[in-house]
Amino acid sequence: MQLIIQKVKKAQVSVNGTPISSISAGLLIYIGFQRTDTPAALHKAVQKIKSLRLFDDAPIATHHHIMLISNVTLNARMKGNKLDYHIMMEQDKARSMFECMVREMRRVHGVVSTGQFGSNSEVECVVDGPFNFLYEIEGGGESVKR
Repeated sequence: MQLIIQKVKKAQVSVNGTPISSISAGLLIYIGFQRTDTPAALHKAVQKIKSLRLFDDAPIATHHHIMLISNVTLNARMKGNKLDYHIMMEQDKARSMFECMVREMRRVHGVVSTGQFGSNSEVECVVDGPFNFLYEIEGGGESVKR
């Protein structure tokens, strides 16, 4: 599982030019699921997000907003001049994992905004910092990249 976590001042996602979701100050999180991802890895990611100390060295509070966006291109690998998606999770399973992630985040955080799974979206945001963080979970272990 790959996540890009951005600290934002605001974010909005639109589908076909129509805004469907927006947040003010909080986290914009892009998620890409891999074939090997499990519910346990998903739970681990939710716990990591919940405990991140990005706001005045304190965990994310309920007044900070969260927006989750599915993003299959996070799992693409460069193969010559083409993108190779062989490690990405099949669409139906990825949709189920994304819905589970949204439910789990809402359980631990409350209100969580989302994009529309599988759609071609336009995401606008004002990044705070800038702060961008890549978090990977592979095979039960975690590796962190910046």
